[in-house]
Amino acid sequence: MGMNKDLVGTSVDVAEPYTVTADAVQAYVDATSAGDIAAYQQGDVPALFSVVYLLPGLTTVVLNKDLGADLLRLVHGEQDMTFIRPTRVGDVLSVRATIASIEEKATGETLSAHIVARDEQGAPVVDSTSTIFVRKGRQKRGEKAPVTLPDGPDLFDAAVTVDDDQSLRYADASGDHNPIHKDDNVAQMAGLPRKILHGLCTMAFAHNAFVRHFDGRADCLSQFGVRFARPVLMGDTLRVQAKAAAPHAFMVRNQDGTPVITHGKATPR
Repeated sequence: MGMNKDLVGTSVDVAEPYTVTADAVQAYVDATSAGDIAAYQQGDVPALFSVVYLLPGLTTVVLNKDLGADLLRLVHGEQDMTFIRPTRVGDVLSVRATIASIEEKATGETLSAHIVARDEQGAPVVDSTSTIFVRKGRQKRGEKAPVTLPDGPDLFDAAVTVDDDQSLRYADASGDHNPIHKDDNVAQMAGLPRKILHGLCTMAFAHNAFVRHFDGRADCLSQFGVRFARPVLMGDTLRVQAKAAAPHAFMVRNQDGTPVITHGKATPR
C-alpha cells in the first residue's frame, strides 16, 4: 500500500514555536564544519540553520500514521529553500507544513511538503519545499545518463572531508536522529552499506562553500536548491563545483567522482 493521497493539501502547524539561541547556532556551525567562517564567529546565523526549525514540520508530516510512509525506506530526495530574510538569534518562529503532492514513480513514491517559517509578526522568514522518496524495495541501479554542469567559466571548486563523527554531531545539532545516520546495523537493514550522512549536512557543506567564496557573507544567497543523488559516507572527500553564471549551477561529487548532489541552483542576493 502506498502513501495516503487523501492527505494532499492538508496542513499542520508545529505545536511549539522555535526560539533561535546562540548555543543552538554554534552547535550547528560545529556540526557542519563551518567554524572558520568569520561571520558565524561574529554571531551571524547560517542560512541553512533554518533546517533545524523547519525539520519538525517535515517530521510531523512524515510520522503521521495516516500517511503510511515506510520510514526505513525513506530518503530525502530534493530540497529547495528561499531565504526571505536572515534568521537571527532571538527569533521566535512558527512553522506550518502542507503536503503539496504525493506521486507514484517506477521505483517508489515521492511526497513534497511546502514548509514556511514565520516570525512573531507573521512575516515569512524561510519558504521551503522538501521532497522525500520512499523506495519500493532494494533496487538495482540502472544506467543513467551522466549528470554534468553547464558549459562556461567556473565560480569555484572546493573540497571538504566528512569527519568520522559528522553524522552524530549533525544529528544532535539538527534534531534529526533517524537511525540510518547513527547505527550501521540499522542502515544495513535499510539496504545501505553503513550509516550515512544527512543529506542536509551535505547541502550545508555546499552552502558553506558559497559563503566562503562570497567573502564570508552569511546572507549571500536568496535561494538554494539541490537534488540528493547518492548517499555520503563518513570519511568521504567531497568536491563542490559551481559555475560563474547566475543563478549558479553547482554539484557535489565524492572522491570517486560520483555525484552525490546534482541539479544544484544558488541565487545570489
